[in-house]
Amino acid sequence: MDSGENMTSVMEAPLSGSNQMTLCCLWCASPPITMTVSVEKKAFVPGETVRIICEFSNRSSRTVTPKVRLVQKQIYYTHNKVNKNMIVKSLASMTGQPIGDHTSEVHTEMMITIPSSAPHTISNCSILVVEYLVEVSLCVCAAFDLTVLFPIILCDTPVHTHPPLYS
Repeated sequence: MDSGENMTSVMEAPLSGSNQMTLCCLWCASPPITMTVSVEKKAFVPGETVRIICEFSNRSSRTVTPKVRLVQKQIYYTHNKVNKNMIVKSLASMTGQPIGDHTSEVHTEMMITIPSSAPHTISNCSILVVEYLVEVSLCVCAAFDLTVLFPIILCDTPVHTHPPLYS
């Protein structure tokens, strides 16, 4: 396998992550709030829709709300990377249906479209880096959000998760 084929398989590979938290009040702790999230691949083109598959379990006594954001980070370097300036932009977001207390195994799919005007990922430049993250959060009232982050790549060539079959 050459490095081009290897790079393509990395770009096609699904991403997954999970996180959990408990809510505490003095010496009492709630049952856990958990999330397991996956994205179908790592590389996308501007204008493409990212499909996010989520499984939530909220065994706490509070309602939680799922949210998804597409975040762009621009980092500008000066003076041999000694000084830098970072700009973080939210390019797209969506809020899902609230998940009630003491609820388990909620499966949902959330979609977020990458703006067609978004510039490609830049990682091999000495003065500029442009990165993208898909941020999936469960917003919990009066507590920190539970979050899973996925670094994605924006490129100019579509990446298919299932290559076409040729006869």
